[in-house]
Amino acid sequence: MKSLGLAVIPFNEEKHIEKVLNSVPFATQKIVVDSFSADKTVELATNCGAKVIQQKWLGYSKQKQLCLEQLSTDWVLVLDGDEWLSDELQKEIQNLLECDIIQDGYYLKRHQVFLNRELKHGRGVDRQLRLIRRGKGKYNDREIHEEIIVQGSVGELDNHIIHHSSLTISDELEKLHRDTDIELKYFNSDPITFSNLFLKPILFWFVMFFKGTWRDGLPGIIFLTMTAYKYFILGAKKYEQDLGIK
Repeated sequence: MKSLGLAVIPFNEEKHIEKVLNSVPFATQKIVVDSFSADKTVELATNCGAKVIQQKWLGYSKQKQLCLEQLSTDWVLVLDGDEWLSDELQKEIQNLLECDIIQDGYYLKRHQVFLNRELKHGRGVDRQLRLIRRGKGKYNDREIHEEIIVQGSVGELDNHIIHHSSLTISDELEKLHRDTDIELKYFNSDPITFSNLFLKPILFWFVMFFKGTWRDGLPGIIFLTMTAYKYFILGAKKYEQDLGIK
C-alpha cells in the first residue's frame, strides 16, 4: 500500500480541525501549517498526532506549497481547515492506494454545507485537485482560487469532500467581500458594461438553477443567489476601481 501524507493549513479552526485530521486515519504523516491561531487549533491538531508548524500567512498558494514540502510520503492529500473526507471517499482513497495507480493526480468532488444542509447539486458542488503523487505537483502563484499544476496525467474520484466554509448567511457575506477584494487583482481588463455587470450573474443563476440547484431546496437556492451576487459585487468593485475611487 502506498503511503499518504495529509497537508492542512488552518486558522482558528478549533470547531473543525479534529474532524479534518481524523477523517484520514490511514495517513502516515499529518502536517499542519498554522498561521498563529488564537484558539485551540494547535492544541487539538497536536493531540490528533499532527506535526504543527507556525507560519505567518503567506497567501493560500504559498502556504499550501510550504505544507506540501514538509511531507515525504508517496502521495499527498491537501485539505483546508474546514474540509473532511466523507466515509465513501475514505474507502475510495484507501482502495486506490492499494492498487497500481496510473494517474499522477486526482480531482475530488466537494459538497458545500450551508444552512445546515449538505448541498449535492448545482452550485453547491465543485471539484478540486487535492490528491497528488508527491513531487508531481506544485501550486501556482494565485492568492485565491489557487490550483496545483500537475506534471502528468490527472483523473477524478467518484466520492466527495464535505466543506463547512460558510455555515450562515453572515459567514458567507463576510467571505464574499473578503474574497472579491482579492479576486479583483485577477479581474480582466475589459471595461464593465451593463451586460457583464447584470446579465452574466443573472444568466449564471438560471443555468445553475436548472442544472440541479433547485434539488437542494431553499439552502441551495440561497447559496446560488449569493454566488450570483458575488459576481455582481466583483463587477461593481471593478467599475469603482476604474473610476479611480479609493
